[in-house]
Amino acid sequence: MNKLLKGSIAGAAGIALLMGGAGTFALWNDAATLTGGTVTAGTLTATAVAGGTVTVKHGIAGTAVPLTPTFKIVPGDIVTYTQNVAINASGDNLNASWALTSTLAAASGAAADAQLKSFINTAVVTAVDSTTLLPIPATLPAGATTAKVTAVLTFPNGVAGAENLAKTGAVTLSNLGLTVTQG
Repeated sequence: MNKLLKGSIAGAAGIALLMGGAGTFALWNDAATLTGGTVTAGTLTATAVAGGTVTVKHGIAGTAVPLTPTFKIVPGDIVTYTQNVAINASGDNLNASWALTSTLAAASGAAADAQLKSFINTAVVTAVDSTTLLPIPATLPAGATTAKVTAVLTFPNGVAGAENLAKTGAVTLSNLGLTVTQG
């Protein structure tokens, strides 16, 4: 047999095999219902509990005293605002990040108010059941719990005379907010 005839026969056999695999001639078939179950989403809510406290101390080693309307802070003071927050966390593998939002507002449109606002550094520390939730994100306990949220506002000392621009400035904590974000 010559090579051309052998090649033609092999090619025809290959085409026949490919065409036979392209379709099935089975007459039986069946179907099954899959019982996948239910997928339920969890929740994450945060609600401030009434009765926050504000204290101030001078430097890290200072003694904290209640912040009164007549108290005047100076560079080096640390203002601490503590508020309990009711947390409802439901979900496996639920982690959350904590952040302060709208931390400070200038009390008025005065330049000194804006300057004081720009100088004050803020941080947030959160504890649940006396366990500090750092680093962020932190794993939340399941169910309803109360978190103690502490906002630390530091008026830095030693900005080479820049503090003078903030003399008589005033800020308010009335817009202080906490955002809890699943992360």
